[in-house]
Amino acid sequence: MANFIVTVILLVISIFVISLFPVGKEFIGNIIDSITEKRDNVVEEYERVKDEVEDITETVVEAKETIENTVETVGNAVDTASDALDKVNEFLGDEDIPLDDEIGTGDATGDSTDADEVVEDEDAENTEEE
Repeated sequence: MANFIVTVILLVISIFVISLFPVGKEFIGNIIDSITEKRDNVVEEYERVKDEVEDITETVVEAKETIENTVETVGNAVDTASDALDKVNEFLGDEDIPLDDEIGTGDATGDSTDADEVVEDEDAENTEEE
């Protein structure tokens, strides 16, 4: 604490002695001008950064709203498509049809034979012929 008080006293004495001489007054004026200029630059930079942050925040909020609206629209479209498929299935009476039967593995007569059965039948015929 004593060092701080001694430093302040020496600083005050130095400023007083420097201010007695004409060159000293100019020197102190230059220092004060420099400090004022640096303070003004810091304030201007702070305002610029503050404006940029506000612009970015506004852009992020707008983008978030757009994304939320898009997600809602896609969700509504999926729900509508699902409802439409349910109604088509209900109309056709095909609510619980397995995927293989939907593809149509049978022939045009409606006979659905398994491909493995056909191979086995051909192998049996070839064996009987020999």
